[in-house]
Amino acid sequence: MSLKPEEMTCRLSIGYMQSGRGPLGEHLPEQLVTTGKAWAKRELV
Repeated sequence: MSLKPEEMTCRLSIGYMQSGRGPLGEHLPEQLVTTGKAWAKRELV
């Protein structure tokens, strides 16, 4: 089975949530850190 470029219809974003502390020690809101992107083929299951 081979995939053709025109069959890739869904763009995925791969990442993780990161939180931290500010200069006064306050909790900062979580932010999404994107580590990569990929194309995928979407099919009904």
